[in-house]
Amino acid sequence: MLIEQKRIDNIEWYKDDDYQFKVKYIGDKAILWVNFKGYNIAMPLLIWDFFVEMEDNGIPLKLNKEWNGYEGFEIEKDDVFFFIGLITFYMKEKNADSMILKDKFIDWNDI
Repeated sequence: MLIEQKRIDNIEWYKDDDYQFKVKYIGDKAILWVNFKGYNIAMPLLIWDFFVEMEDNGIPLKLNKEWNGYEGFEIEKDDVFFFIGLITFYMKEKNADSMILKDKFIDWNDI
């Protein structure tokens, strides 16, 4: 179950089991960073063809490195919770524990 942890200005943090999500809203867009057990999973998802599957299903997204060089997903603001659901479903389907995780978040709570 997705639980809001905190909110500061236009940034919100959520938690769902081993996953944490940081969302920064900018106009009609949002940047979503995904933390799985302390690691950024954007690049492993890219390697596992998550982007290709999203494009094949008409879901536009791109990488954004605005926050401390960490890869995040730039998506439509209205799609944030739908996208969080897609990521958690995809990760459970692919067995996230088998991913090679290298990009550790060291400043997750920073703005």
